[in-house]
Amino acid sequence: MTIAERIASADVAELWIRESLTLDLGAELTVTGTCMEPALMDGGKIRLQPMKAPPRLGDVVLLRTLNGLRLHRVLFRSRRSIRTKGDQGAYLDPKTPDTAILAVWESTESFATRYLRIVLSLSRLLLRVPRRFVRPASVR
Repeated sequence: MTIAERIASADVAELWIRESLTLDLGAELTVTGTCMEPALMDGGKIRLQPMKAPPRLGDVVLLRTLNGLRLHRVLFRSRRSIRTKGDQGAYLDPKTPDTAILAVWESTESFATRYLRIVLSLSRLLLRVPRRFVRPASVR
């Protein structure tokens, strides 16, 4: 069996997660990627729980996007939508409706840690220098 055969498509994974959460079985997933480090490490196991209330700032949510399932932190929230970003990411994710949220990470992070991670994540956006302001290196 190849790796490609063992990885479920986003649709199959979403169905499995929704069914597990509906049956109160919980959902345990393996993190892939480094965009949420150091909070979530590549290859680490996490446990998800169903959304019982609107997500709080700093919550890490699993959401359905056009590019598949993403596990990112909530940085902004309005009445019916959120803006998320990977902690190590350079850009904010597009505005996403609350209905796209499948689950929330059963985090043990404290209130202070969640907000510190928000500040650090946002600082990466602010420190990113737009290319139009960067001078090209001189050629010698």
